[in-house]
Amino acid sequence: MKIKLLLTLLGISIFALSCKKNSSVDVIANEDINAIVAPSNFKWQTARDVTFTMGIHDARFPNSTLHVLEIFIGDPATGGKSIAKGAVSLITSYKFKAEIPAPVEEVYVTKTAPDGSKFTDKVILNSTDISISIGSTAITQSISAIKFNNSKSLSAVKLNIPTETSPDCNTGCDIEITKSSSVNLNGKTACVTQDGVTLDMSKTKSGTLRICAKNVIIDELKITDNITIIVASTGNVMFRSATWTGNGVFKNFGTSAFYTFESKGTFYNAGTINTGDITVESGTFSNIATINTTGNAKIKGTFENTGSLNTKDLTMESSLAKVNSSGNITLANNINLTGTFENSGNLIIKGFYNSNSNPTFTNSGIVTIANNMTIAGTLTNSGTITSGGGSISINNSSTELTNNGVFTASSARMTTQGTVINGGSMTSNYFTVNSGTFTNNCKLIVNLDFINTGTVSNYSYIQVGGDSYIQKNLTLYNGAMFQTKSLQSLDGKVIGVGNTSLFRVTNQGNGSVNGSFEGTLKYCDANRTLTADKFSDKNIQGCDIYIAKTNCNPQGYGTAPAPIEKDSDNDGIIDLMDNYPNDPTRAFNNQSLNYLDGGSTIAFEDSWPKQGDYDLNDAVITYRYLVITNASNKVVQIKADYKLIASGGNNAVGAGIQFNIPSVKAKNFTGTNGASLENGQDSIVVILFKNSRDIQKSWNTIPGESVAEAKDFSISFDITDGPAMDSFGIGTYNPFIFNNSIGRSHETHLFGKHPTKLGNTSLFGKEDDGSTGTKYYSTKSGLPWALTVPTAPFKYPIEKISITATYLRFADWVTSSGTSSKDWYNNTSTGYLNSKNIYTTK
Repeated sequence: MKIKLLLTLLGISIFALSCKKNSSVDVIANEDINAIVAPSNFKWQTARDVTFTMGIHDARFPNSTLHVLEIFIGDPATGGKSIAKGAVSLITSYKFKAEIPAPVEEVYVTKTAPDGSKFTDKVILNSTDISISIGSTAITQSISAIKFNNSKSLSAVKLNIPTETSPDCNTGCDIEITKSSSVNLNGKTACVTQDGVTLDMSKTKSGTLRICAKNVIIDELKITDNITIIVASTGNVMFRSATWTGNGVFKNFGTSAFYTFESKGTFYNAGTINTGDITVESGTFSNIATINTTGNAKIKGTFENTGSLNTKDLTMESSLAKVNSSGNITLANNINLTGTFENSGNLIIKGFYNSNSNPTFTNSGIVTIANNMTIAGTLTNSGTITSGGGSISINNSSTELTNNGVFTASSARMTTQGTVINGGSMTSNYFTVNSGTFTNNCKLIVNLDFINTGTVSNYSYIQVGGDSYIQKNLTLYNGAMFQTKSLQSLDGKVIGVGNTSLFRVTNQGNGSVNGSFEGTLKYCDANRTLTADKFSDKNIQGCDIYIAKTNCNPQGYGTAPAPIEKDSDNDGIIDLMDNYPNDPTRAFNNQSLNYLDGGSTIAFEDSWPKQGDYDLNDAVITYRYLVITNASNKVVQIKADYKLIASGGNNAVGAGIQFNIPSVKAKNFTGTNGASLENGQDSIVVILFKNSRDIQKSWNTIPGESVAEAKDFSISFDITDGPAMDSFGIGTYNPFIFNNSIGRSHETHLFGKHPTKLGNTSLFGKEDDGSTGTKYYSTKSGLPWALTVPTAPFKYPIEKISITATYLRFADWVTSSGTSSKDWYNNTSTGYLNSKNIYTTK
């Protein structure tokens, strides 16, 4: 009779005591465990994994110089606990994954620069994937916001057009056609096997025609809803008149020729199509081979192309038209967009790019345009666009152009209205912000003149090879750089925000400066000194600044200051922040939750695959991890402490932990009280003990009985060529027990975790187990066999008292899928805990 107690632990109510314990105490009636209904998406986690990606834009030091980030749960100024620590530079981000208790909604990040200067700022956990960028004094905004401010996300178009096999005319033919005739299929399948025949299809309203012969001519074909035409790989056919009057099917595996072609149904081409004009009026058009036209192409339906389309003018009017990474479209003349077009292939336009109304063009491939571009609607680029035209006009206030790739127009004059966001590399001969907004998050190169009469925000690098005319405001953020050959006129303001930015003039000339410079900014001009009234602060004028080179700023400026703090082991981490200042192979300590306060607790039920009495106290173990990483944020050593505090059952229960690292990478293992590496495993598996009954003679679950001493286990091992912290993380890893009364393979794991190589998977789906490919170790009613709680030791209920009678908000936590009462296990406020039901040794 194991108590519900750690069901309790697990947070489930008890329903009946098992007979395996020899207590004569009657079972106290509690809510049946099956009365608690867990939502299907509930993961039974009191803490969640959060992945952090952190970059810096502190440009005071060289690109590769390492800064140190440390993450705390709670404000470190008032006792917050460190959980992770790592290195970051201007060219390498710091990525890690950590287990965060569900009630925690914010963490604190301390950044320490190579000179020892540091600051701490708060990060809100509004997602399980957190991306931030950090300057010299503050966490300013997310990385995505800095690089692609207000931009729309773009993923590469990936088509997966199923490859079909050409049929033949040897089987499945109701009719065999061997001579010229008028054909009425009448719902049957006819196969053309004779070369050179001419067929009149005007009377056919239903059925399937397969063409396997050569030099076949089809007259008067009308494809209705019930007609399928298939040109086999051996077929060669000329369609003199083919029209879609319904949603039929046409599949070409051979060679088909049309005077003009218009489809409405399902069209699939795996061969060669030669035609005059082609129109996809509606339906789906899939091409994986070759289409050649002597006329124009108009797409109104869904066009999916992984092959080659060669035409004159292309008009895109469809709600969705795509060409994928293996596809090519070559236009002898122009493209006209009024619908939606996604390109991740190769698009060659030998004429003009025209867009009207509000089209959407998304490019993750290669686009080459010979002449002018007129852009309306939305254009989003994460690939390469090259324009050789004389002008690129964004002449609509509602137009949105977002470049996160490479946009090159070295010979063109670009004039913008609407919203333009550059998160990649953009090059233009002339660049005019006529109205609207231009936001530069990476690199803009202007060969000649830059004119601003709109709103310009520069977060990175703008280089002007000629004259700049700044009639409205230009704002530079957080170490950005604007460099121009000459400043011909300044009628607006140049404003610096955040970390100090640089406005540099390399050859001033005699331009007029009627505006001003203000904020955190340096105006650097070796050829001209402006009067003091042009600056809000006299210190703005001067060239004493360092701007680091980056991928977005290939030039940079000034001389980097040298770190002033000592680095004894020369691993790039200053001694002040190096946990191992004299060991170049180690740098940082990363600690699991509550490391200094005992760690976390896991509780198991040992009856798997039977549900058992569900008291979840058959093995109650506390644990804590210390993961040591080097200056490259790679795992080099793992240390862990475990404590067996309760073992409520007669079975010979063993316990182990699996780490997602190949077993051959573990070196120099040490373990106390018999803890050892397990042989025969592909990954690192540590066995703590094999028989709980040999370790604890009492269960530590029933008040009044003798108390067994808790048993400590400590392990340590080195890792060669270890994983990065964003993949390994700091968490529970994969703890498990095994019922040695039955056999080593009888493993029980946390909800959703996988068995080890030695686990018996044949028991999945047996007895009460309802494991699926995504939900291992779940009962058919959705309950787990183990639960972790981010506190240690967990105050579990006394024998025969359910978790719901002890932790009064447990059921609310379960039924809300973990969104309510997240702190059910440690909140001592009224209405949360019945302390009389807690097991103690007194």
